[in-house]
Amino acid sequence: MGQVPQLYIPKGFTIEDIVAWGTFGMVFLDSTSNTVVKSPLSERDRGTIKKEREIYERFTQYGGHEGLLQYFEPEISSTLSYIHSNKIIHGDFKYNNIFFDGALHSKVANFSGSSIDGSGLTSLVTASYRSPGVLDSIEGDLFALGSSFYEILTGQAPYTKREEDEIRSLFSKSKFPEAITSLGPMGDIILGY
Repeated sequence: MGQVPQLYIPKGFTIEDIVAWGTFGMVFLDSTSNTVVKSPLSERDRGTIKKEREIYERFTQYGGHEGLLQYFEPEISSTLSYIHSNKIIHGDFKYNNIFFDGALHSKVANFSGSSIDGSGLTSLVTASYRSPGVLDSIEGDLFALGSSFYEILTGQAPYTKREEDEIRSLFSKSKFPEAITSLGPMGDIILGY
């Protein structure tokens, strides 16, 4: 008899949030945005959920159809570009600072430690989001954006169970979590910070 895989419950959800399940995934209700989030049942099911996402993305690319559910992906990249065009470096860009409105448009928040017009950052980025380069720079925010994408797709921040010094050391050597290779094109985007 084979080993039973451990269930994967995304960050922010509990078993009580499950509204449906199938062969490869579970569907959770996000009561704050009144939307559903589909997650793989286990690590081995990530590829099937990735394929489903790609199918929904293709439907969206060709205009969608009223008979299909919509796939939502955060438009945070263009928001970050806008922030930078106004001479602001967020400095603490991370998954926890991205929210959704009633129409499921992403909203970036928490600018209290940000840099404006070259002023210094007053926030300290956690190691999983911290660029090995200059923090108060566009590149620093883009590195954090890649870490945010990683957390959105995998349910946990990069190297979440490691010590901060070890995470900084790995990033300084351009070593990233192995799970990135399973993220397909999105993994390539993350690595191209």
